[in-house]
Amino acid sequence: LSSSSSASGASRAVTVIYNTGRSPTLYADLAHEVSLPPPDVLICSVGTEVLRQGKDIDETWEAHLDEGGWDAQLIRTIVEKHAPSATPQQASEQRKHKLSWKLYVESEANALADAVPSWARVIFSTGEDLDVVPSRAGKGNALAFVLREVGADASTTLCCGDSGNDVLMLGLPDVRGCVVGNAAAELVSWFQALDDGARQRVFYDPSLRGATAILAAMKSFELLLA
Repeated sequence: LSSSSSASGASRAVTVIYNTGRSPTLYADLAHEVSLPPPDVLICSVGTEVLRQGKDIDETWEAHLDEGGWDAQLIRTIVEKHAPSATPQQASEQRKHKLSWKLYVESEANALADAVPSWARVIFSTGEDLDVVPSRAGKGNALAFVLREVGADASTTLCCGDSGNDVLMLGLPDVRGCVVGNAAAELVSWFQALDDGARQRVFYDPSLRGATAILAAMKSFELLLA
């Protein structure tokens, strides 16, 4: 959620951004299942796809990722060598700028992170989800791009997360963060490792789950609309 005041300060507009690791296919399944309201901007596939109004591909973002370098076949070869127990996720999760596997051996994920070229980024979350994306991608970089494009202020943006692949988004400078009480242990560990200053901009109450935590964070950061 990102909000901005009018020139007079009398009203505040809200931009709804969904930032998910899911592909557009799996996001659509979820949106139908739980009747999600459509977002203003949809970031999918661990920050590799940006869709305006949830459907129109942002070609500027795609070009930005292409310019940074990307070789999917080379990544597959490196994964086979350094993470031999990894198994590919379903076809819908193999994207132009994202390759995904299931992996249950953290040491292999760590070895892979050391082995990939500088133009690639390894993201390992929930103890089983392995994604390799361009280093220019990731939830944080994609969100920063969207905030610039829509003219939103990071300081009035609330990012809410529950897994390790949300760290790059929650770690963006100046944004407000919410770690929900039902978050994965890896994200809670990230929060607990923050210094006192950084904790001031991230809300976490282990007793509050899901939407209850998000509403509490909005109140804490005074982001609730009148």
